[in-house]
Amino acid sequence: MTEKRREEIKQIVERFIEAPLTQTVLDEFCKLNGFEPTVVGEVQDYIVQVKHDATVALLFKEMLAELQNLQYTPEYDTAAHRKQINEQNNEVRVNLVKLMEKHALEYRFVSTVADELGGFIGGVVKLAGQTAFNKALEVMTELARERFGALLNMKHVADYAQSLFEKAEQSEKNKNTAKEVVQPTSPTNDSEGGVEGTQTT
Repeated sequence: MTEKRREEIKQIVERFIEAPLTQTVLDEFCKLNGFEPTVVGEVQDYIVQVKHDATVALLFKEMLAELQNLQYTPEYDTAAHRKQINEQNNEVRVNLVKLMEKHALEYRFVSTVADELGGFIGGVVKLAGQTAFNKALEVMTELARERFGALLNMKHVADYAQSLFEKAEQSEKNKNTAKEVVQPTSPTNDSEGGVEGTQTT
């Protein structure tokens, strides 16, 4: 659908969304405004879609507010606290259902809307992760160019990994060598009473 046609439909819907609609009146309206002709059945479908979009837009906003109450469950938290978080998260799910009820969402659209909004939210988070990864990759690529003078390739990776291995190996050898060095001991006296002096005559 072109943007021009989208704008025409928007104006047609705004004109007839709360007004009686007949094919004759519709034809006259389209002719008067220079719009592409359409039929009553299509306009009725457009009106349903517009009303649906308005409902979902408001529902989505309220759902986002409710989703802020979700909590992440730490892997090594106490069992009692994890249970508490899970119960609170389950309450969020129940409240999302109540929002659908509040806005009288038609049953035939429930699964579609839930999948659409859930996919949208998850998609945004996933895209953010990909954007962050690409940003880090750009930095790593530039660092590699500075170090190797070219775009990073697997030969660079292999050589650098080998150098790290050799450094670690040499460091371990140095530690072992240091342990084997005998520390100097203090001088000992042959006599029990200390250093023996020389006799004079």
